[in-house]
Amino acid sequence: MSWHTGAILIRSDDLPGFPFLLGRLGFLGATEARPIDFDSATSVMVLDDLEGGLGAAAAKVDGWASIWGPMLVADPIALAELSRGGAAMTLLLEGASGTAGFEWFVDGVLRRRWLVQSGEMIEDAGEPLPEEADAPDDDPEGRALYLLGLLALPVERLGAVDYTLYRFPE
Repeated sequence: MSWHTGAILIRSDDLPGFPFLLGRLGFLGATEARPIDFDSATSVMVLDDLEGGLGAAAAKVDGWASIWGPMLVADPIALAELSRGGAAMTLLLEGASGTAGFEWFVDGVLRRRWLVQSGEMIEDAGEPLPEEADAPDDDPEGRALYLLGLLALPVERLGAVDYTLYRFPE
């Protein structure tokens, strides 16, 4: 399966509500639209609906804020701040262009940024994490999803809860 989505996961004891949190991440004007399941939350077709405005799906899962949407690129300064006392992870999966990557923040510091596109390394910043030792080297998408499961939560757990769709102007 090829993914076409982005994710932001933040673990913190003190996170604001999702409209405010989305605004802090750079997605201003978020308004709650409706409940949505995980399959739809990771679908570019639902979240990139021009009539409804751009969108992101959000839920709280086992102490993590889980936010999914097409090509979500959050403000890295805000992510670092939000990871203080916890952690944050971004994920980018774009199967059509062979793009996959992640960022890992711990206690206010970006520890690792890794991004591959069409088999070429685009970003490789920070020391490799110990969790990367057993991650697949020949499958960038699989590598990113594997690390998501080790550093944050596995996709199966993320998919077991209901999400809320938020829309925001372009």
